[in-house]
Amino acid sequence: MNNLRRLISVLVALSVLCCTLPAFADRRDVPPAEQLDNNTLLWLARSQVGEAGWLSRDEHVAIAYTYARRWRTRKAQVPGITYLDMIFAQSRALDGDRPWILELNEDGTQPPSWPAKLSWEKHRKWWMAVLSRTKQWAEGKLADPCPGTVAFGGKMDTKPDGTIPALCMFENTFYVREDG
Repeated sequence: MNNLRRLISVLVALSVLCCTLPAFADRRDVPPAEQLDNNTLLWLARSQVGEAGWLSRDEHVAIAYTYARRWRTRKAQVPGITYLDMIFAQSRALDGDRPWILELNEDGTQPPSWPAKLSWEKHRKWWMAVLSRTKQWAEGKLADPCPGTVAFGGKMDTKPDGTIPALCMFENTFYVREDG
């Protein structure tokens, strides 16, 4: 009986470690707090919606981590570059083709150019969830669902040189370095 209790205790401890360590391990990949002010997180959330839609929870997190890895790499070459600079450099969704994306805000009020045929109330709930998740990511509370990715793109994008597709099942294709 004591052996069974010990075994159960060990299994419970291992399951807790397996579920919590990934989030802590990924914290080192999140940019430092000074890079993640409210404005930056707002633009990140806008980019996530524009790049992956409203409900792609894991893909949103993967995008944030991918931007972070690209930012760290680029920062070695351009020391003054910010995480926000990287978001703008990488996200075609912020180019203004869909102006309502640029008008999404922290308080969840309807963007002025929101399409009349769509219910803002339904989308507002989704938007507020994206904002919340983005803040959780910035706090290091969300594990990377697609570790090691250095780029991502849609069907019309070409594969970046020196990369191979990652084993992630998202709408966008994510890429890791060929050399590991």
